[in-house]
Amino acid sequence: MQFTAALRDMTRYRQDKKAIAISADCDPLTGLRNRRRFYRCVEDAVLRDPNAAIMMIDINGFSDVNAAFGHAAGDEILCEITHRLLTSTKETQIVARIGGDEFAVLLPDIYEQAEAGFYAQQIMSHIAQPILVQGSPISITVSGDISLAPKHGYEALELIANADLALSRAKRTGRNQLYIFTPELRQESMARRHHAMELLRATDNSEFVLFYQPQIKLSDGSLSGAEALIRWVYPKRGLLPPSEFLTTLARGPMAVSVGFWILDEACVQAAYWRLCGAPDFRIGVNLFDVQLTTGDLAAEVADVLKRHGLPAEALEIELTENIALNNNNDSIMSDTLQKIRDMGVSIAFDDFGTGYASLSMLNQYPVTRIKIDRSFIQNLLTSRRDASVAYAILDIARNFEIETIAEGIETAEQWHDLRQHGCQEGQGYWFGKPLEAQAFASKFGLVPQTFRQKVNP
Repeated sequence: MQFTAALRDMTRYRQDKKAIAISADCDPLTGLRNRRRFYRCVEDAVLRDPNAAIMMIDINGFSDVNAAFGHAAGDEILCEITHRLLTSTKETQIVARIGGDEFAVLLPDIYEQAEAGFYAQQIMSHIAQPILVQGSPISITVSGDISLAPKHGYEALELIANADLALSRAKRTGRNQLYIFTPELRQESMARRHHAMELLRATDNSEFVLFYQPQIKLSDGSLSGAEALIRWVYPKRGLLPPSEFLTTLARGPMAVSVGFWILDEACVQAAYWRLCGAPDFRIGVNLFDVQLTTGDLAAEVADVLKRHGLPAEALEIELTENIALNNNNDSIMSDTLQKIRDMGVSIAFDDFGTGYASLSMLNQYPVTRIKIDRSFIQNLLTSRRDASVAYAILDIARNFEIETIAEGIETAEQWHDLRQHGCQEGQGYWFGKPLEAQAFASKFGLVPQTFRQKVNP
């Protein structure tokens, strides 16, 4: 009788299988547990003892570090923070990297909120020490949050979700902030989700409309154009101002489609009014920041102008300083705006003077007009400081050969003062509130051969 056997060394197979299992549960850069593994660790911990705390940590401005020093330096910082987290926690406390610049710490056997806060502050203080990168010390600030079991949830999914909500609040509050989860955060989140669903319905049902606020030449009171402003005709609550919905809309998934609808609708109206005896009419359109990074904005602008037969000089794109400051792709945004400017479209810088990056952005972006923020115009004649800022902006614009428009003009005295100091245009309630297209046309006589109305100086 004969027997045959095939032998195979399974060592390499078992090693590969183990490596795959480890890689599925670990972050490849830091070697820490990843989000998936952290969920399981939290599940196991609360099953053994429901008294535990979860801490989330976010590195503030990490994208800026990557942009300034490169991704290799960013990886170096992440590894150093990992080292600091491991050296500032006990063996029973589990550290994980759950996102690009987010870490999490499981603190078992925590019974009191004060105790969790004490540990969290120690960890954050240790992380916040300067890190030497490419020979230069880099100061790191972080935002942190805490959710407690069983007070804030009994299951891992709920606890981590609540911690995420608290972390979002901590980041909005400011750097080096620690925030404890409260039930109100969940209620606010649900309200935002409901609001977002309503905005989706509003988009599908065409409930948005545009209002137009006149922009006036200060030299003679004639109408030079208008700024297009979105409003929401809510079925049950009536007309809603932007403060009721614009922030949620700008951060939501409908921002791109609604933003391009605003651009298209405003250009349609401007083209019509130019045919109604206003050959030099200009329309100002505000952008959502996501429009600068999604798709090809320059091509979209060119297509809209061509589709409606509108000359490029009839359109002015407005962007705020926050859009530029919050954009991580400065070169892409600058190139996009330059393409739009090369078409002949104007670029206006809105809310000028309210942020620290305003002056540098005049060199960085192809700005053709500065809009002086209303906060400086309101007390123009009663506050020497506000007047000094407004006049300084006018002087800067003059030296940069950039046109100016003052927002929030509410009195004839403000108008005359700004005119004397060289401001070319203005808008505000003195000239007219935002109006629907029909009311705007009626006020300014926008019908063929009758475009002659001026605001009396």
